[in-house]
Amino acid sequence: MNLKTKVANIKILSGSNHGYKTINIENGRVLKCALFLIGEAPSEVVNIKIEDAASGDELHPFITHHEYMPTNGNHFDSRKDLNFEGNRDIKITAQSLADLREEFNCQMVIYYDQN
Repeated sequence: MNLKTKVANIKILSGSNHGYKTINIENGRVLKCALFLIGEAPSEVVNIKIEDAASGDELHPFITHHEYMPTNGNHFDSRKDLNFEGNRDIKITAQSLADLREEFNCQMVIYYDQN
């Protein structure tokens, strides 16, 4: 396995309800991801989805940001499982149902195998 990572910083400003970041994934298979909060956790629910930036095809549906956060396993196994081909731009969207009172700031790390 030739494991590589890509990082996307995503922010939802206070008074807004969505933010996104587009990143390029080289050739390979996307295996895992992990979300890390920067600052305080929001009191509102923030959902996150991953899609192909060009076609809009959903690669992973909206789920709460908590489900993307690492668990108590070892480093790699504690990450959220994904399974799709790279060699494309992906769009990571964070969205809440209502405007946030406080800014939401996170970092999504994507793990992919270049073999």
